[in-house]
Amino acid sequence: MVGTRRHILLFGLKMLRAALILAIPVCVVMLHRDRSLLPAVAYDPTPVLGEQRTLNRCPRSLEFYAPLWERDLKQPPIPASSISPPPIPPKESLPSLLATFVAPDGRYAHFSDGNGRVAFKTVEDEVSGFRVATIEPGRVRLINGTLDLWLEVPKPREP
Repeated sequence: MVGTRRHILLFGLKMLRAALILAIPVCVVMLHRDRSLLPAVAYDPTPVLGEQRTLNRCPRSLEFYAPLWERDLKQPPIPASSISPPPIPPKESLPSLLATFVAPDGRYAHFSDGNGRVAFKTVEDEVSGFRVATIEPGRVRLINGTLDLWLEVPKPREP
């Protein structure tokens, strides 16, 4: 039984090798028949370092690549240093999150401002100039214009 499997496997490998050898001339004929499948190559007539010549691919225009990069490539890129993150307000102006309550009938957050006042807020309410966008167990997302931040319930200290 083992010998039969081995003979079948060897026969299959021989047939695969024969098919691959026959496929090489077919591919060569197909490539030479249709020249558009071959890459466009141009030779640089100016010699570089004596008799060496460089092989240059025909470049495409920048307009071709502009949709891929989603910007005009003729303009210089925006330096990373000029893009600044939104300013984070001082901790004194931020409310502190004391607790969150997530129930099937609603979501509530318990806030305290710097003056000792406490308030329960729901989604879309305002607290200290911020809009409450999301209330999740243990954290709240606050939005004020371009500033978007998450507040978390402080973890209890371990003794």
